[in-house]
Amino acid sequence: MPSHPVAVLRMPVNSVRCQTILPTIVVMSAAEKARNDSVRTLPSAPRLKLSDIAEDSSGASTIVTMSYRPCVQKMSFTVTPNVFANCFDTFPAAALHRCIESRDINQDMLLFRLGATSNPLHRSVHAELMQRILQRPINLHHDRYVANMLRGHTRHDVLALLKGTICSEEDNWVWLTREVESARGERLIDEVGRLRH
Repeated sequence: MPSHPVAVLRMPVNSVRCQTILPTIVVMSAAEKARNDSVRTLPSAPRLKLSDIAEDSSGASTIVTMSYRPCVQKMSFTVTPNVFANCFDTFPAAALHRCIESRDINQDMLLFRLGATSNPLHRSVHAELMQRILQRPINLHHDRYVANMLRGHTRHDVLALLKGTICSEEDNWVWLTREVESARGERLIDEVGRLRH
């Protein structure tokens, strides 16, 4: 057993003198005017002995004990967009494809968070999201989120993406294209609704 200094404290309790022995670690400062600092180490928590367990044959414990085991909780995937919001730009496209296909992730929140990114390497993700929002009723918020994702693409790439998504729901496509124009600050279609080259 390592030797360490022991402090003996004598304190009167109800007019009776008692002494308490506490292990104390003494630390000396290297400064010129050093002083003694002491840290008291309190006794460890009581532990249940094997003999105590054997005495209680009923199986019911009358002693309340604390558990020191770590508590493991499963993280809900619904918070994934909020947790990774600042680093979606660095995700590989395959990881983002898994996110947008997951039923466990709130897709509206994911679309909102992805709207703050504009990585051209995620072109396939952007194309899939464009197809997805064009198949649904018009939602200008979703159009705006996807339009913001296309800010980092070249004009040629954006025109190719828009050309690949022309669908029977032309009104929906025009609203999306107008949002892309607004996000990029340039005209992409003419007054008739045809793509400009």
